[in-house]
Amino acid sequence: VILDIGDREGKPLLNKLGYFHINVDRSQRRIVIDLSQMSSSLVTEMGLTKLFASSPYVAKVELNMESSENAAKMVLTMKQPIAVEVFQMPSDKKASRIVIDLKKAKP
Repeated sequence: VILDIGDREGKPLLNKLGYFHINVDRSQRRIVIDLSQMSSSLVTEMGLTKLFASSPYVAKVELNMESSENAAKMVLTMKQPIAVEVFQMPSDKKASRIVIDLKKAKP
C-alpha cells in the first residue's frame, strides 16, 4: 500500500510528511491508518474499494474524513492475519510517501 501525500491544493507534498499513526489489531486482521493535518483528500472510499477489489489481502476498506479535526482515518480489514512494515519516503522530486508493506503473518 503506497500513500502519496499532497498539500491542501492537491499538489505533491515535497520533503516532508505530516503526522501519521498505523495500528494493527491483535488478531492482525485490521489495520487503522490515522493521518493528521489532512483537511481534504482526492481519494474516496469508493475509489479505494475499487482499487483493493482484487487484493489477495484486503477484504474491505473504510475511509473517514474528520474535518473538525483535520484528520483522515483509513481502515483496512484483512482476509487473513497480516504482518506489516511501514516506511516513510520523503522526496524532493515527487509526492512524499507512506509505504505499508503487507505480508502473511507467521503462525
